[in-house]
Amino acid sequence: MSSAYVTRLLFDPNHESFIVVKKTLGEYEVVDGCCYRSFLERRFTEIAFLAVWGTQQVRGYGARLMDYNKERVNQPRLTHVLTCTDNNAVPYFAKQGFNTEISLPQHRWHSYVKAYDGVTLMECVLLSQFNYLNVPMLLKAQTMGVVENLKQVSASHIVHPGLDGRSKKGICVRDIAGLRHQAGFERHQRRNSEQERAEKHVHHAHLQRVLEELKKHECVWPFLCPVDTEDTGAND
Repeated sequence: MSSAYVTRLLFDPNHESFIVVKKTLGEYEVVDGCCYRSFLERRFTEIAFLAVWGTQQVRGYGARLMDYNKERVNQPRLTHVLTCTDNNAVPYFAKQGFNTEISLPQHRWHSYVKAYDGVTLMECVLLSQFNYLNVPMLLKAQTMGVVENLKQVSASHIVHPGLDGRSKKGICVRDIAGLRHQAGFERHQRRNSEQERAEKHVHHAHLQRVLEELKKHECVWPFLCPVDTEDTGAND
């Protein structure tokens, strides 16, 4: 792809471009940029170029650039974003919500999207009611919601005092804060012994039935009787 061709697209009045700049040591440097064209009558936007400076990759700039691009073109008349991405960049676009299954009817985009050798056509469906610039805050809110729900069924968020490593005496597990409850010691002490025996009897009877069924299977014969130690030379 020649520089003349890239320059012609960048300065084409039908295309729009924007860049992200970062201030480093008092000077501004370009981090990444995007060039795109919207086809309102065909209801899609094509990303012609998108690049992130090599030293600034894997730092979130590319994701922020894509969120800004989606929000910039997000309107009821535009429902899809298409791009022919370099095969090496497919994982990046997949993380940004693109996939190779094109749902937009082919007659809308065929011969309009620029295709090159060694590229993959990918698509992202836009949600007009969604603000893509709020993605970080939305993900943070969802994560906090999951954490709060986990606290209702787990005690992993409770921090107990540490053990005294200077003690030369052994520590009984029943005396370790937190472990006493999680291991079931407290529940065990509260249970009625008669009820416990009844439950053990039920579990034992169930496991016994399972064992009897296993013994009837034709493939378990090697496990029914212990191996003769005289044949193996094994000692207990």
